[in-house]
Amino acid sequence: RGEPVARRREPRLGEAEPRRRRRRLQEPRRVVRVRLERAADGEAVELRARARVRRERLGRVVVARRGRRDVRALEQARVRVAVDRTRLVVRGRAARREAPHREKIVRRAVLVQRRGRRRRGVLPLEELRDLHEPEVRAHLRRRERRPPRPQNATRGAGGRRRDRECPASHRVSAPGPGSAARIRDRGARRPRTTMSMMSAHLSKDFFDLVKAIGESKSKQQEDRIILDEVAVLKKKLPEAGVTRKKLKEFLVRLVYVEMLGHDASFGYIKAIELTASKNLVQKKVGYLCSGLCLSPDHEFRFMLVNQLQQDMISANYLEVSAALAATVRLATSDMIPPLLAHVLKLLSHDRELVRKKVCMVLHRFHQLDASAVNHLGSEMRRTLCDKDPSVMAASLCLLHALIESEPAKFKELVPSFVSILKQIVEHRLPRDFDYHRMPAPWAQLRLLRILALLGRADQAASEGMYEVLGDVMRRADTGINVGYAIVYECVRTVTTIYPNATLLDEAARAIARFLGSENHNLKYLGITGLAQVVEGHPRYAAEHQLAVIDCLASVDDTLKRKTLDLLYRMMNPVNVEFIASKLLESLEGSNDEFLRTALVSRLCTAAERFAPSNAWYVATVTRVMELAGDLVQPEVSQQLVALIAEGGDEDDELRATAVDRLAAMLGWEAIPDGLLHILAWVLGEYAPLCTVLSLPELAAKVAALAADDARLRGSPRAR
Repeated sequence: RGEPVARRREPRLGEAEPRRRRRRLQEPRRVVRVRLERAADGEAVELRARARVRRERLGRVVVARRGRRDVRALEQARVRVAVDRTRLVVRGRAARREAPHREKIVRRAVLVQRRGRRRRGVLPLEELRDLHEPEVRAHLRRRERRPPRPQNATRGAGGRRRDRECPASHRVSAPGPGSAARIRDRGARRPRTTMSMMSAHLSKDFFDLVKAIGESKSKQQEDRIILDEVAVLKKKLPEAGVTRKKLKEFLVRLVYVEMLGHDASFGYIKAIELTASKNLVQKKVGYLCSGLCLSPDHEFRFMLVNQLQQDMISANYLEVSAALAATVRLATSDMIPPLLAHVLKLLSHDRELVRKKVCMVLHRFHQLDASAVNHLGSEMRRTLCDKDPSVMAASLCLLHALIESEPAKFKELVPSFVSILKQIVEHRLPRDFDYHRMPAPWAQLRLLRILALLGRADQAASEGMYEVLGDVMRRADTGINVGYAIVYECVRTVTTIYPNATLLDEAARAIARFLGSENHNLKYLGITGLAQVVEGHPRYAAEHQLAVIDCLASVDDTLKRKTLDLLYRMMNPVNVEFIASKLLESLEGSNDEFLRTALVSRLCTAAERFAPSNAWYVATVTRVMELAGDLVQPEVSQQLVALIAEGGDEDDELRATAVDRLAAMLGWEAIPDGLLHILAWVLGEYAPLCTVLSLPELAAKVAALAADDARLRGSPRAR
């Protein structure tokens, strides 16, 4: 009726909770206990947090203490929690102040009662003070300052304490004799859940080894630890009573020895033996150790062929999967013939996990020996139509490799690839394949590369791709990194296949967005993409010329080099003067020897190819030699001398300009060696054409330069 609605007031600290709210506290769906400890002085306080949390949803938490008759709420802290199997995730005002929309994770676990399991841990008091409201923090600070109650506290009738507001279990008590030790003992008896789960498979010696390696202060200390471990393993591995379970741990420690650069060949044979275990975990450890430690030409690899064949025909698909995963790591070109037949039989396996790993193994075989699997085109066509998307995505890698070698044999698959790409873009795949809401981005990238190979110089094949390429480019432009990667791959594909004006315009717009970004990675993508567009379609270069030149001022050296390559591709007789002037400015301000060398090479080549006049060529090359004469090739100096010498009577003005420019260098403290030779020859031949100095003055300066050894041995950096 328009009347104001009275808001329910939250109870303040010390007030009794309303009856309706108290009933909820007494009948919670889930109880979360938090035990707070201070290891410094042994003081401890225990609070009780009751949360109505349904499954994995977020719920409110009330921090309370138990009184004589009822539950008195300290404060309804505006904190949200979500309980999972190993940790308590807390979100509240404090967490939002630190990082908006992020969860503050209490890393030192919490005692949680859930589904009959108890997960224990310790939460420091300081962390609770940061999580709760100011009143709760003040209350906890008062409890800290309160003097501890003596152990022989006054008791009333019936032996009960007079203070009934807070039970002893909820009160900060003074540290008695051995209290800190008791706290440490309780922590030792209650290890973390993750550690307890791992300890069921690995001993304390292994964790001590890992801890010692991580805490080592130098390489020498680390080597001493590993040498001690090698001595222990050499002693224990040959023992007769070693169980398979213990052998598995020894092999894991052996992998650490090998990873840190020490020889562990004494234990390789034990890894081969463990692969024959019936226990799946032990078998996987044996395969893992063999794949990580055995070199490609090691003779022990051939000892695994028989075991791999037996595991591939096993009725347990997990053993088959383990054998296929090991084959990817262990296979050599000599092992392909005995294994190929067993692998091909598994292409029709019932489990999609096995079929996917078969595609991975065949791809590895192609990398080792392409001739061994080139005849499998029909089998790979069938895997492309597999009912499971993961198998289809795995087959794309091998198909891509086969198409790179012989694209003509797979032209008929263009409609299939286009159809698959269209289904992916339209979110027809399960959500499990999404990455940041982008559907199967790696499959999209692979399909785009395949389409680029099949559509190169083929108008008929390319026409079937135009529609889906435009759709992919539009849908991928979502402002996330994986979307940028797909857009860039679309640009590469559009510039590779038979050209389409609409797609080229859209690719140019995408490149413009990359170049206008403040992110150097996106600028690099824009420079690389524009270089591919300009290579076949130079008309798009003029639109982005200024943006590309601005990239030369970037602090990123990789971006500078890529920009230099693009500018060299963009040069033509129309823009050569403008671009060359910008490159000369970059050469003058650069201290990177590699960048300076590249700039000198590009400038000299561009001046020779696109020089609008001989005078401009002489001026540009001379300026390059002034700035970096020691980096100019001798052929450039010879071409410059030949150009000045071969001119006729109409080139007297060119020669006079060159003489005046070189005569002005006689006063430099250091002259580059290549430029010095040109100066001596030009002044010796055409000195009478000089307009800035008389002939006697010119001769005197040349003689003074010839007598000054220090100036002749100088470099342009000494000026």
